[in-house]
Order: sequence, then C-alpha cells, then structure tokens
Amino acid sequence: MVGGEIVDTTPLAVDLLVALDVNPVSLQNTEDNFHENRDVLIKDCRGQNYDNASNMSGKYAGLQAKIEEKCKFATFVPCVGHSLNLIGVHAAGCVSEITSYFQIVQKLYNLFLCSTHRWNTLTEYLSSKKVLKSLSQTRWSARADAVSTLHEGHKQIIQALMSIAGNTEQPRETRHEALSLFTKLGNLEFIILTEIWSTILEKIDKTSNYLQKETITMDVATNLFTSLDDFIINLRDKFDYFESPAK
Repeated sequence: MVGGEIVDTTPLAVDLLVALDVNPVSLQNTEDNFHENRDVLIKDCRGQNYDNASNMSGKYAGLQAKIEEKCKFATFVPCVGHSLNLIGVHAAGCVSEITSYFQIVQKLYNLFLCSTHRWNTLTEYLSSKKVLKSLSQTRWSARADAVSTLHEGHKQIIQALMSIAGNTEQPRETRHEALSLFTKLGNLEFIILTEIWSTILEKIDKTSNYLQKETITMDVATNLFTSLDDFIINLRDKFDYFESPAK
C-alpha cells in the first residue's frame, strides 16, 4: 500500500545464486561476486528480507548486518511467518511442563510410526479421523495438526494404546511404552494441556495462513498479531473452560 492506495507488485528474479556454504562470510562473498559480475550497486539497495535463520538475520554477524554496513538504507524486514513460528517455539520452550507435553506427543507418533502393524491398529481405531502427525520446529502447522488429531481422537488413541499394551505378540519394550503413554494420556493435566494447546495452535495456524497470503498488507498483518496476542492473553482467565471438558 502506497499513499493509501493498493498497488500491484511484480516480483523479478535477477538471478539464483548457489551458496557453497551458509555461514555469513561465505554468503557475503557470494553476494559481493554477484554485485560485481552483474554491475549491481549495493548502495541502491533499499530492503532485505529472509527467513529468520541466524546466519541471515543475525543482528551483529548475520548477512543482513553485513549488508547494512555497506548500505544503511538496506533495511532488514524479517519474515512475519517465520517470526510467528519463533514466537511459538520460544513460548513453548520456556516452560518445562510444555516441553514435556510435546515430547510425549512426539513419542506417541514415533511408537505408532515404527511399525506397520501398530500404525494400522491406530488407523483402525481412529477410523475417519485424522492420523497422528510428527512435530516440527520450523512448521508450527504440523504441531497444530498433531495436537488437533490428539484432541479429536483422544479416546480412540487410548484404546489403540491399550490394544498394543495387551498384545503379547508385541515386544515387551513396546508393550511397556504403550502402557506408559496410556497412563500419561489419561492424566488430567495432559488432557487439559491438550485442550489448551489445541485452541492456541488452531489460532496460530489460521493467523499464519493469513500472513502468507499474497494480498496481505502491513496494517492487516499488524492487526493479526494484535488479535492473536489479545486472544492468548484472554485464555489466562479461562482455566475452568478448559478443565470442564477434560474431566
């Protein structure tokens, strides 16, 4: 949006560069060679945008910092989608109980994935419901899918675990792990966390999808972040709301 009017933008790829190394110094050398070979002046640069990997966006040693040393007008604009992902990662990682919760979710997925028989047992109990998903540090939509399946099919997943735990044809270690996960999934605290994180991740996922639309504008993106922030803050007063269905 420029001067209150929406304008069309036309992406133009001048070149695709091959980076033999991803450290900031190597990336800078690659970039310098590009400018020299293509006669592109770095002083004309007016913006940078990458994902939020530290080698690219690092404030002091990242590529964006090295480019700004050459041109102070080359303002770095972080990717809002990756920024939202990092917010979720750090928010979940700062509480040990939440870290343990997601570890259990991943262990649950691993238990069923490692055996075709166990996976078939799970899908039989889940029927038409979603299947379990692996977690991902870079794609929080995967976490939304994983917790959503656990939330919707909690009863069926517990039944699948009991089936495996009681199957004498399964290795003893597998039966023990299935029984252990059965106990953890039946814990009231775990069920409440599933209720809470299903709600949070669904909202984050919807916000992320909106942020990735080509027609998104700066004011809309700002409002989306504000709305998400208000939504999560308001959840602090809704413990009874989450506890009731968990009992």
